[in-house]
Amino acid sequence: MWRFVHLSDPHLASQRDGEWNNRFLCTMMPGVMACLRDDLRALAPDFILATGDIASQQTRQAMFEARDLMDGLGRPYYPMGGNHDFVLQDSRAWFLEAFASHLPAPSTYYSFTHKDLHFCVLDPWWKWAGGALHEVSEAAAASELDKGLETARWELPPFQLQWLDADLEAHAGAPTLIALHYPVLPIPERMRRPGFKDGGSLENSAEFLDVLR
Repeated sequence: MWRFVHLSDPHLASQRDGEWNNRFLCTMMPGVMACLRDDLRALAPDFILATGDIASQQTRQAMFEARDLMDGLGRPYYPMGGNHDFVLQDSRAWFLEAFASHLPAPSTYYSFTHKDLHFCVLDPWWKWAGGALHEVSEAAAASELDKGLETARWELPPFQLQWLDADLEAHAGAPTLIALHYPVLPIPERMRRPGFKDGGSLENSAEFLDVLR
């Protein structure tokens, strides 16, 4: 048997303290990562799958600070971008530069196989008010990232769905885990409560699920 660790939304290099539902986003993350390093030493996972919002601030410096904190965990890891990582025109370039040694290919979406399990990592794009897809956020959505995501929308671009379809066909015999930062389906009512902050979900989930079927 082997194991991997799933880590999401660490919001590293944060310059502010806040809260998203019951998860704290804060400046104490370097200390939290130090505790996690001790836990990982005991767990001894083969690798970490980090599924987005690795960096909290939209600067090249923050991306590299987040990379250094991830490297400090002392385990191999596969990074993925989230809505806080991929906001600006240069964001993906910073991500590819910072995490180059941890990516199986110089791309923000990719696949890899570890022992008996295949992984596909995806990179949804921002959907603007007019309906077009863009790699970057609209200015209004970017300015509200730390407050709420009511105006933010995401879809997987068609070329990634085509890539996923071909990748799954090429690895049809392998059990596969598909990872993306955003929920595929809306949060069900039974999980909502007063004050719940809804980050939205993939708007072309039907097309995505068709590929899986």
